[in-house]
Amino acid sequence: MSSPRILVVDDEPAILMIIGELLRRKGLETTRVATGEEAWTRVTQAAQPFDLAVVDVNLPGMGGLEFARRLAGASPRTKVLLTSGNGTEAAEGQGLRPGTFDALGKPFLPDDLLAKVAGLLGSHGTTASRPAPQATPSHRD
Repeated sequence: MSSPRILVVDDEPAILMIIGELLRRKGLETTRVATGEEAWTRVTQAAQPFDLAVVDVNLPGMGGLEFARRLAGASPRTKVLLTSGNGTEAAEGQGLRPGTFDALGKPFLPDDLLAKVAGLLGSHGTTASRPAPQATPSHRD
């Protein structure tokens, strides 16, 4: 199974780097961009759809919610995690199908981000979200 592909979109370079590195360290393939327009270009030119987009709501130009709505139409299987320092209530009722998105307020703890990502990816989640293999006892007669 290939590693889930994550698109990270944030106009703050430090946040973009931190999110990207957290996800990369968990074995996820990340593409990092700073604008909604650049993110849209990556989506439309990608050979394979992204599994998840982590998107700041407050982007200059094409905002995060507009990008998320476009993404939902073009790539309905791609899940979306919206982030915002101004609250995430704006994500509700924006044309995103229930079960395909979640929201996370800034600032957030790394574990909170990873939990949201794992929840959205489900069986494709991060290595931290996968249960450890259980040893099966061997019985010898």
